[in-house]
Amino acid sequence: MERQCYQMHKLSKCDNSSVQELDYLFIAAGTAKRAYKVLDELEGIAIKNVVVIDFFERREGDKQYLQRYYSYNQRNFNFIKLDAYISNPTKLLKSIVEFGVKIASHENVGIDITSFSRPYIFSLLKYLQKAVGISSVNVFYSEPKSYVFKDGYCKTYKSSSGPIRIIELPSYTGHNINENERLLIVLLGFDGDLSKEISFEVSPKKTFLINGFPGYSPKFKDISLINNEILTSKLNNEVAYCRANNPFDTYNKLDELYNKQERSLFFNLAPIGPKPMVLGACLFALHNPSVRVVYPQPEKYLNEETSIDIWRSWHYKLPIKNEK
Repeated sequence: MERQCYQMHKLSKCDNSSVQELDYLFIAAGTAKRAYKVLDELEGIAIKNVVVIDFFERREGDKQYLQRYYSYNQRNFNFIKLDAYISNPTKLLKSIVEFGVKIASHENVGIDITSFSRPYIFSLLKYLQKAVGISSVNVFYSEPKSYVFKDGYCKTYKSSSGPIRIIELPSYTGHNINENERLLIVLLGFDGDLSKEISFEVSPKKTFLINGFPGYSPKFKDISLINNEILTSKLNNEVAYCRANNPFDTYNKLDELYNKQERSLFFNLAPIGPKPMVLGACLFALHNPSVRVVYPQPEKYLNEETSIDIWRSWHYKLPIKNEK
C-alpha cells in the first residue's frame, strides 16, 4: 500500500505478541485440519466472543465428518453460533444484530478467513467498514501445505460442481458511466473453469491476470497457469505475479493497474485466487468504490477437503477505512 506501512506477522503460540485483546473473532466452521488452527494459536489471547458461521451446505456428512466440523467446541471460548447459507452472505449480515452481536466502532474485531467463502469475506468487511465504522480489522489465515489433485493430475482440481452463475457481489457494483468498455482483472486460482466462465460473461476489451507465487511451493504458480490456459494462451492477456500470502502486495499491484489504465475502461475484478490475495483485492475494492467485483457462484460447493495439512498462520492488520 502506498504511503503506508503494512502490518503482517506470522502467528504462533510461542509468539502472538502482534495480537491485541479481541472483542469479537469471526470464524467459519469447517472440516479441514487448518479450519481451527488460528483458534489454537490464539488460545492465550483474551477473546471475549467467537462468532462461528455455521453453513447449512457444509453439514451433510457422517458422524465422523460432523465431529470434525464441530470440533471448535473443544476450545475454551465463548461461542456465538450463527446459521448461514454460503450462497446468501447478505442475509447473514442482517441477522448479526438479531443474534446479539452488537459491535461498536472502537472495538477490536478479528476475522479468520481460512474457511470463509470468498463472497463472505467481501460482505463481512464491507459491513464492518460501512455499518459499524471500524477503521481497521485483524485478519487471520492458515495456509495449506498442498492441495488435492485427484489421480495426481493438476487439471483434476475442483472446488465445486454443477453449473456456474456469474454474480455481481452486493455493494461492489462499481460505477460504469455510459456503459464503458470493460477491463477484467483475474486473480488466478487452480480451477480454470471459473476464470473461463467469468471472461465469457464480462466480455472485456482487455484482460489482465495476476498469479500467486507461494514461497513454500513455487510449482503452484505453474499449475494455476496450466489450469487457466484458455486465458493465458491469449497474447493480449498480460500476467503479473504477487506473493500469494501477502494481501498488500496484491493491493499495490491492483492500485498500479488502476492508475495506469484508460479511465474510459470499466474496472472489473474477479477474486478467485488464494485467499490472502482475495483479501488484498477486497481491501482495494473497499478503497475504490468505482470497481466492480464479480464472482463465479457454483450450483454446489464440494463437501470435501480441497487442501492438505497446514503450513503457517498469518496475522494481517487491515486498514479498511477509506482515506481517499
